[in-house]
Amino acid sequence: MMLGNRITSLVTLSRELSRSKVFLRPVTFSTKTYSSQSYPKTSDEVNIFKPVYKLTYIAHAKVLCRLKLYQTAIIVCLTGANIVTQTDLVFPLVLCTVSLTMLAIMGEFFRKLIGILYVNPVTSEVKISHLNFWGNRKDVIRHINEIIPPCDMGENISDAYVKFSYVNKSLPTMYLSVKYGQILDKQLFSRVIGEEFK
Repeated sequence: MMLGNRITSLVTLSRELSRSKVFLRPVTFSTKTYSSQSYPKTSDEVNIFKPVYKLTYIAHAKVLCRLKLYQTAIIVCLTGANIVTQTDLVFPLVLCTVSLTMLAIMGEFFRKLIGILYVNPVTSEVKISHLNFWGNRKDVIRHINEIIPPCDMGENISDAYVKFSYVNKSLPTMYLSVKYGQILDKQLFSRVIGEEFK
């Protein structure tokens, strides 16, 4: 008896819902079309960076940076072992100091050396790829207006290394080597360095 009442109430409820206007709303379709000029850019199209410059020896620099780290670790361990055994202390300490100094100099140089330069033609952003202190790749993205073109600083682009500075003086100056690098897109590269590159 109770089962019959429940079935009857469910059937009544389903009839009321089918008559409801909520489910019978007309469906409208948009027929708006976009021309090729006003078509909105997708996020993939906006985030495309084109490589314009690559340092030929960036892979060698990475290996050299890593080797210097391993060499320094070995020298520090040997120096520690030598101090514990209290044999000749002067030579190991001098060797350790020289090794740590060379690591700091090389690490700083490779950290400021630009390996790959990308440009986004849509947003005018520049992605700068370089090595960090540990020899790993690090990417920095800046707007093209934040970069001081090397030609405006009196740099000769044909030199071995040219300064790559920013308008914000708190950011570190980096180094670009056209002589030992490869230009992949001359037109976009010219936008970054501020002069027509032949």
